[in-house]
Amino acid sequence: MNSKLFLIVITLLGASLVIGLILQAQTLLEADAAITSILLLSISIILVGLILIPVIIRLFKDVSAGYPHDDERSKKVKLFAAGYSYFISLIIWLTLFAFHQHFQQDDLLMLGLAGMFFSFAISWLIVRKRKDFIHDH
Repeated sequence: MNSKLFLIVITLLGASLVIGLILQAQTLLEADAAITSILLLSISIILVGLILIPVIIRLFKDVSAGYPHDDERSKKVKLFAAGYSYFISLIIWLTLFAFHQHFQQDDLLMLGLAGMFFSFAISWLIVRKRKDFIHDH
């Protein structure tokens, strides 16, 4: 995928996520769930302000400068992070299944998916700082 298309896809996905969160917050507000609505709006503001806008600005600068969004190192970082994340996700799912009687089915699924996302994000943050995994012997 070329860099311009990647920037457009990330921008559209981020905008649709934020719009969806805002619409859900509005629906919750109409259903007298003000605290949940405020929490959801806060999450969307944090998502946009701290994560989405800086990522899009960095991608835009990279596209304008002609840099590719995926180089050899970033591909290896994603590959290693995905490997670590896979095993962490297995542990998360096994733990959730061990305590499945304490959760509703929808909550179990959402917790598992959130655990998978956060395990990849944390693995990626740790692996991208390492400098010793690139060496080929």
